[in-house]
Amino acid sequence: MHGANLGGFQIMDFPEPADPTIAYAETPTSILFVEEADEIRGYDAMRCEAHSASLTAAQSVDFIQGVIEPLDE
Repeated sequence: MHGANLGGFQIMDFPEPADPTIAYAETPTSILFVEEADEIRGYDAMRCEAHSASLTAAQSVDFIQGVIEPLDE
């Protein structure tokens, strides 16, 4: 299991240089905003890991079709 399974999060960048990058995380009991660069890097690492583990759109369609086909029999 990768870290992104622990709950939803977003990394928000803003166009104004004075506005810091913020990571926003949701847990079952709270919401967390972080601005520290090392914490943002941790969230970005989780995002990269989740992206690397995800299927492409075409692979997702093939997977879903493979699950649905036996149900039609």
